[in-house]
Amino acid sequence: MFPRSQNRIICLVLGVVWIFWPNWFALAANPKDSLETDFNEGIKCLEEKDYEAAAALFEKIIKTNPNIPQVYNALGVVYLQQHNNLLPGSSEEELPQDAIAQFEKAVEINPKFSEGYHNLASIYTGKNMPDLGEEYFLKAVESDPKFIKAYLGLGWVYLSQKQKPFEAAEFFKKATEVDPKYADAQYGLAMAYVASGKNELALRPISTLYSLKRNDLAASIEDLMKKTTPGASSQAEPSVAEQPSTTEQPSQSRKRFPKSAGAAQAQ
Repeated sequence: MFPRSQNRIICLVLGVVWIFWPNWFALAANPKDSLETDFNEGIKCLEEKDYEAAAALFEKIIKTNPNIPQVYNALGVVYLQQHNNLLPGSSEEELPQDAIAQFEKAVEINPKFSEGYHNLASIYTGKNMPDLGEEYFLKAVESDPKFIKAYLGLGWVYLSQKQKPFEAAEFFKKATEVDPKYADAQYGLAMAYVASGKNELALRPISTLYSLKRNDLAASIEDLMKKTTPGASSQAEPSVAEQPSTTEQPSQSRKRFPKSAGAAQAQ
């Protein structure tokens, strides 16, 4: 019924794993110069997709500072990218165990490290293991109630994999409450409403998408409404299309090294 949903869950859940790294290192103050240099160089290598060099730098940091969860998380991202490049069509049995081990170590050091839970959830969701994905997404939002990407992940787990659109709508709604201008959350909410047979409730998030200048997402939902309920698209034409738009995205903190292992654990 929803041909785009499976593609978008990959983009919105599994695909966001590595772009969270700027927020992992926002606790800096007085780090050793060599560690900060290695960290910054590792991030640069990660951006440039030089994964072997990035892994070597993060592993070097861990040898002398084994209690910083953000570094394990970054190393897990590197391992995940290497795994995906080697096994682009890998099956459920071919889980990236090396990456999983790093993310698990990160949350072991800091049980409230929400990004680590999110990354574990993203891996399992991407491998069509929704129960494990749900478990770790829930841990992520328990650790950080404003973690919008985790609510988004839960929404897609319930909509695309568990086929429970009513429950999905509740998670997408929470994401829109965290940031009403987050277009992917509005898109998911509208999709959940359409899947629930509540086209009339989809009109508000569709209008919001138009106000955000995400006409592509709004139009895709309207096309789906035409297919599922003939004539519904005429109701969905937004009256706010000419309103001032915003393209503001959730802010990302500067790429900085953690204060110390102790500070990182106290996050």
